Amino acid sequence: MQVDLLRVLQEGEYRRVGDTAVGRTDARAIAAASGSIEQAVREGKFSEPLFYRLAVVSIELPPLRERDNDILLLARYFCRKSCNTYEKPPLCIDDEAANFLQFGYHWPGNVRELETVIRRVVLLESEKAKARTVDGHPGVLIKEDFESHLKPLRYNQTSYDDLCNQVASRIGNGDIALYTLMNEFEQKLIKKALERTRGNISQAAEFLRLGNSTLQNKMKGHGIKRSDFKPN
Repeated sequence: MQVDLLRVLQEGEYRRVGDTAVGRTDARAIAAASGSIEQAVREGKFSEPLFYRLAVVSIELPPLRERDNDILLLARYFCRKSCNTYEKPPLCIDDEAANFLQFGYHWPGNVRELETVIRRVVLLESEKAKARTVDGHPGVLIKEDFESHLKPLRYNQTSYDDLCNQVASRIGNGDIALYTLMNEFEQKLIKKALERTRGNISQAAEFLRLGNSTLQNKMKGHGIKRSDFKPN
């Protein structure tokens, strides 16, 4: 398939299945990938000539969790769209629910997951939402409507407070500068993520809630090599 696609892009030629005649086309291609194509090329899973034919103009779109302003815009759009599709009265998302969607969940499924969740909430929670009002307008979706359909991010508050106290103590005693401490902590977190994922960049980035390129840049800055974590 990759060889055939390369021929279409490079020569402008194609042959229909079961046909001997060669057709011509001047079509342009727009391609998208959820992972690193450069890595797939290095691993021999993707054709290098095809990659360079496609990569004339490249746009890297960060994962949804790194675009918190987009989350609310998309959520409101999908809410309006779903209300129209399922013939529900107009619904709005209150401030607490908006904050939860932006910062309380990491959206591993990106935009598709967000749209699916909004559609589900509109279908299943609209009757309860109709009974609520905000500024005199009925139809309000609240945080609890979304929490029942998502697993929010949580952390151990006691452990978190203990860590903050330890950090504050070291800084207060002049043992270490905040910048140095943050660098050390980031380096340890990245190494731990790579250990857990056995050097898999995509999985480690997901674990750390970072984009692949962001993680790779941080690894380069800390002198961390992926090969040190790959299984033998």
